[in-house]
Amino acid sequence: MGVYHDHGVVAGAMAVWPRCWGQLQIVGGRAVYRVLGTSDGRRDDFSVPVSAVEEVKVNRLPIRGRAAFHLRINGKVFNFIPGSGMPIQYVEAIEQWLLAK
Repeated sequence: MGVYHDHGVVAGAMAVWPRCWGQLQIVGGRAVYRVLGTSDGRRDDFSVPVSAVEEVKVNRLPIRGRAAFHLRINGKVFNFIPGSGMPIQYVEAIEQWLLAK
């Protein structure tokens, strides 16, 4: 699934939205995020066992005006904005992948 990963807030009206984008998937018992591009040079690729995924949930608040979801992996929260579709679709798909592994 194509996603945008939010890197947080940057001050200033002309600041570029700090983010990376890539593919999020569950493969071979692992949760994998591969960065394809970045706006600020930061890359948050990961490949962890699915057992490290503690939570997958739709965010209560939007990010940059867009509905989002997050994964909590080993205590760290990764916020994602879907490339297309709604966050609940991504959350349900990830939950199914996690249950299948």
